[in-house]
Amino acid sequence: MRNRRFATLIAVIIFAIMIAASGCGGSATPTEAPLAPTAAPEQPPEEPETPEEPTHGDFPNLGGIEVTVAVENAYPPFNSIDEASGEAVGWDYDTVREICDRINCTPVFKEA
Repeated sequence: MRNRRFATLIAVIIFAIMIAASGCGGSATPTEAPLAPTAAPEQPPEEPETPEEPTHGDFPNLGGIEVTVAVENAYPPFNSIDEASGEAVGWDYDTVREICDRINCTPVFKEA
């Protein structure tokens, strides 16, 4: 009997929380008209500066240091060993090599 009352109490509390939370949503249409400006600004607003796209020269230069990268070689096409050539291939290898080309470092791949 006591467990049943406890379960009923929990259900009522959850129901009350759901009802309260459903009223927190915003309306899809505005209920008030936007306010009209009272006076024109004295100066036109400045246009925000748009950030420039990074160029190859904007990346840091690591000076050719070696960076160790752990791979498992068990998830083609991400990382695996090509059976015909014995070379490490995959998206992970290509991506890390490209990043190292851009920031001047040498990737050292270690199988984990």
